[in-house]
Amino acid sequence: MRIGSLASIVWCMLSIGLSATTLEQIQRDERGRILLFCSAQPLSWRSELSADKRRILLMFPGLRPSAELRPRMWSDGLVREVYPKRSGDSLQLYVTLAAPSGYSTLWLPYSRCLLLTLFSWEELPPEEELYHSALLALELRSESVAESLLTQAADRGSADAAAVLAGHSLAAGKPLTALRWLRQAWERSTLPEPYGIAAHLAALSGQITLSHQLAEHFRALTGRPLPPPPPVPIDSSAALTEAFLLAPLEFSPTPSDSVLVASKAPPDTLSPPPPPATGSVPDWLLLWSPLFFTIIALFAISSILRTLLRVLRKPSPSSVSASPTAFPGYVREALQHYRAAEDRARTTSTEQTDAVPSVPNPHETSTMVPPPVHAQPPEERELSTPTPELAQLWRQRLRQRSAYLQQRLSHLGETLPATPEARQRLARRLRIPSESLELRYRLHSVDPERLFARFRRTPEPPSFVSAAGTESHSSVQG
Repeated sequence: MRIGSLASIVWCMLSIGLSATTLEQIQRDERGRILLFCSAQPLSWRSELSADKRRILLMFPGLRPSAELRPRMWSDGLVREVYPKRSGDSLQLYVTLAAPSGYSTLWLPYSRCLLLTLFSWEELPPEEELYHSALLALELRSESVAESLLTQAADRGSADAAAVLAGHSLAAGKPLTALRWLRQAWERSTLPEPYGIAAHLAALSGQITLSHQLAEHFRALTGRPLPPPPPVPIDSSAALTEAFLLAPLEFSPTPSDSVLVASKAPPDTLSPPPPPATGSVPDWLLLWSPLFFTIIALFAISSILRTLLRVLRKPSPSSVSASPTAFPGYVREALQHYRAAEDRARTTSTEQTDAVPSVPNPHETSTMVPPPVHAQPPEERELSTPTPELAQLWRQRLRQRSAYLQQRLSHLGETLPATPEARQRLARRLRIPSESLELRYRLHSVDPERLFARFRRTPEPPSFVSAAGTESHSSVQG
């Protein structure tokens, strides 16, 4: 009797131990969400967020870890570590984050896992904010509030909210309502649940082939078989079949669907970093390339600005006259011709003065100084009158040179000195040819029209450009 009682007690304990819910795997999907795969739905759970929003504590009463369960760590992403710890009859999971974040939890009945989603409340659109608020209400067992928030989120376009409503409707025995929400979430939801719900609805409507295809696709995504379908009223099967016939549910599995759930890495192991791809860009180049391109851009902008400043500072041809070397060749030849004629006239006058002998007076002593002998004026030569085109060209060049010198002098507040030495010093200080300053002085002292009239009347040709160290003909007569 005692032996039989002891055996019964042992059998009951083994049954309870074998039927206890266990945490089998901890994985992270490509969206950074944490998936806690369990053997069955936990009885309850609650969560807490630390004050700095960098640590999350999940507590599962009656949940046991599997023998193969190990802590998980990652070197990138928002979640860095998930550490399970046994505390009496409950299991605690410590989730460490790289930055402050908000979170929500959702139990996926078809995948049999608890989904932990991390986000920032400030960056959520309105429909996603309603969706995660509904998940918080589900965690607090407020079913009516959660259903209202999920309906608002689904109406605003949240595919995940529509997928959750489809699962709840099918579990409540409303396949037509579940089909309506499923069509709204189909191929837009980030959850794997719509494929399991669609497989059950296809089986209830009699489309066995489509049901098998959806079930295999769900297994490929989650690595888990579908649970048995929930009971539904018999009279709803006919209406469900008619709805499938009127609007068939199109199914075309794509490789992009694999991002919905966890990666296929071995559970409870630290995934090694992927090997670098052949021909990939080195890390140092990715780090320093922004600074390198910024320096190049600044150098290019500075070069463009310097070029623009040089162009803007360059004087225009209308305001600045050409330099003396910029006159046409025939004008320079004419100026050289008249300068040579002036030099020859001056040389001839000097030779005639030296050639006159001094005759002493016999009645005077030898100490007397003879009277000065004035040189005879040279013979007048006929000079041809310049053509009107050449005279007009000279007038234009004189006006341009006058405007240029007037601009420089007015800018510096200078006036033309009266002596040649002072004008030469002013020309050196202004960094302009002394001949140009002399020409300006002559233009102010003598009218240009009188110069041309005098050029036609005087026996010696006037010079518009004086030789270095001599005074011009116009300055002497002026």
